[in-house]
Amino acid sequence: MSDSYLDLRRKLTERDRSLHEKVVSLEEAAALVKDGETVGIGGSTLSRTPMAASRVILTTERIVSNDQIRRVPDQTKIPVFAVEAAVEVPFGCAPHECSGINEPLFKHMDYYTSLVNKEPVKGMAEYLDRYVYGPKSWTDYLNLLGLDHLLEAARHGRSVSNA
Repeated sequence: MSDSYLDLRRKLTERDRSLHEKVVSLEEAAALVKDGETVGIGGSTLSRTPMAASRVILTTERIVSNDQIRRVPDQTKIPVFAVEAAVEVPFGCAPHECSGINEPLFKHMDYYTSLVNKEPVKGMAEYLDRYVYGPKSWTDYLNLLGLDHLLEAARHGRSVSNA
């Protein structure tokens, strides 16, 4: 049975709001989630504070220092008190873009579009089998996308913001 909104709100206000170290490995983050819990991947309300999740595990392209966050606080969209753990996942948005980090993998997107435009159901199933269900690890997935394509996307993405 899930908690009521008021119970979730109470639990949120009771959580540790300090800036203690929350950067962990993916394995450590996954270990925080118990059977039956809901993990937030987004949020509700204008503050984007997840309210309907037992745990929030943030994945990000790049972990930055607290000093960098303080220099541009308007760029931090998720409040620290709402996050149980943070995991750095380079190219985590691939094949899509991450502003200032990497551009989309355009050739990959064209490939996907061609699959689903020919035969939508069969094309989607083929794509899911190959790119979602097929790779056994994150490294396998990135290898499938292709190192050359990833590096090209990173070069172009960084050139946009000169990051």
